[in-house]
Amino acid sequence: MFACQGHALAKPQEFLAVTPNSYVDANAPGERSYGLAGYDALVHAYRAFYAGEPRTTPGTPVNLKDLAHDPPWFDQTASDYLPPPPTLGSWRFVLESVYKDADALGDPLGANCYYTDSEFPNGAHRRFDPPGGNPELPGWSTMTSCGGTSSDWAEFGPVGVFVLKHVIPGGGSS
Repeated sequence: MFACQGHALAKPQEFLAVTPNSYVDANAPGERSYGLAGYDALVHAYRAFYAGEPRTTPGTPVNLKDLAHDPPWFDQTASDYLPPPPTLGSWRFVLESVYKDADALGDPLGANCYYTDSEFPNGAHRRFDPPGGNPELPGWSTMTSCGGTSSDWAEFGPVGVFVLKHVIPGGGSS
């Protein structure tokens, strides 16, 4: 058994259909083998790993997108992941952060950049504040910017985490 169903170590395999390493033989990786580093980044993304700690709240929805492959192997920001249209405004997937595996020294990196735009000047997070709900989380708001365009995001890691935001015309959001 790989890991308990529904928990962070099993979610990439269970929900995204990727494995850490699957081989027919040592020289032929499986077609859905995301690699150990990529799988590690996925586990960090599910756990909202930042500054050496997981910062998730059970039941908080996230949407992941593969930034390592073109076309993406998984993309939970596609229109079929949107709920029914709201009465006012629209839904938008907003990048929270790009996640990365442990660095060469073995330090767990997790969130590797911070994304903002004009509608979300303080970023978009799984909750209203940085992961874990603490707006004073050291280093979060001064982390490196993920860049202004999606073509920049893969430079920061293989996995983008997006949150679904309700955008109200005129600049409001919830």
